[in-house]
Amino acid sequence: MKCKQEMQRFDCIVCHNLRTQRCLAGYSQQYIGEQLGVTFQQIQKYEKATNRISAGRLWALSQILEIPVETFFTGCGEPYEGVEMLKPTSNEVLLLRVLRQSPTRLQKSFFNMIMVMASNRE
Repeated sequence: MKCKQEMQRFDCIVCHNLRTQRCLAGYSQQYIGEQLGVTFQQIQKYEKATNRISAGRLWALSQILEIPVETFFTGCGEPYEGVEMLKPTSNEVLLLRVLRQSPTRLQKSFFNMIMVMASNRE
């Protein structure tokens, strides 16, 4: 039954990535549920991997979150056992939210500034 265990592992990764992307976008479970045509409780079940997400729903979620659908599968090809999934801090979420809302030219400048600051940290 290794295949079943592997599928459950993928489901957990996809659900974790859904929650991460929803939080990064700054959307509530209620908002995502309304956009998807389901209750916020259903979104909770998706995020906790209580209910599996169909391919059609996954595609719709990618459209709502404005991300490529493959984003949900980040981590599926990597070793998972014993590795804790990274959870962004509230500051990281806020930083990414501000970055995504900025014009492209400012995003590039902002990124360069962060890289310079990180290299001076040593």
